[in-house]
Amino acid sequence: MAMLLCISILGGCKNTRAEIVQGNIAKAECTKQLIMVHGQLYYNTKKTNNDRLRCGMTDGEIDSMVERTEIPKKDNQSNFGTGINYQIGDQEVELSMGEDWVIFKPWR
Repeated sequence: MAMLLCISILGGCKNTRAEIVQGNIAKAECTKQLIMVHGQLYYNTKKTNNDRLRCGMTDGEIDSMVERTEIPKKDNQSNFGTGINYQIGDQEVELSMGEDWVIFKPWR
């Protein structure tokens, strides 16, 4: 039996709606910028890190996209764009967006 729930996760999407089927998220909607990297969902903190020295190589690229209101389910997927390079840090992923490196934190 499917039921519609509102879930709110600290630091993640507020006002997120998710349809739970047999204990798993079957469909969800979100208004935050999200990415999926190595099986982990990350959200945009709207903070930048332009101070860090970079090795010149990126760790990956966002190569697929879901609708803006959906939650990414596959690696290298976002709900806001494609062709975006990223580097993986200790507790974050930083995306090269324009002139800035934007910090994305794990969605727990």
